[in-house]
Amino acid sequence: MKYVMVGEQFSTITGEINTGSDYDGIYNTNKITINPKFLQFEHTDGLNYLNTEIRRNDNIFKFKNFKLNVIEGIGGGVVVPRSNVTLLNYVRYDQFHLAGYGIGAVLGLNFQFWDRFFIQFEEKVGYINLPDIRTTMHEEDRASQDFTWLQGNFSVGVNFNYKRKVK
Repeated sequence: MKYVMVGEQFSTITGEINTGSDYDGIYNTNKITINPKFLQFEHTDGLNYLNTEIRRNDNIFKFKNFKLNVIEGIGGGVVVPRSNVTLLNYVRYDQFHLAGYGIGAVLGLNFQFWDRFFIQFEEKVGYINLPDIRTTMHEEDRASQDFTWLQGNFSVGVNFNYKRKVK
């Protein structure tokens, strides 16, 4: 997955800035416009969601050499983004960092032909929570973010059966 912050948007800020920039001050839920001189923020080198899923396949229709299966599943894991962040007067920071977790669910249809070939459609939905995003080389400079996501998958494939024949 990738994430790019929309620039020139209004946002709420809380905290203290003391960097010698035009933004120095103490903020308590103040509204500001986020422009590129203040912050550029994206996870385009990878919002790396390392996850595992438990899935179930249920046959709901069968006719001769055709089967229709429904797929449902849930999963979760950790997020290790390589966030590209340019904040105030600091140089761009883009190191991999364990920043949070994600959870998700999948629902899909699998069309199977002659027990070997298939076409599969899936919709995945999930939630990502990143409470610990590094923003500069300084350990104390952090950000947090959470969002939901939706992803569609389409697959065409072949099933192989490697069972050994018993003599």
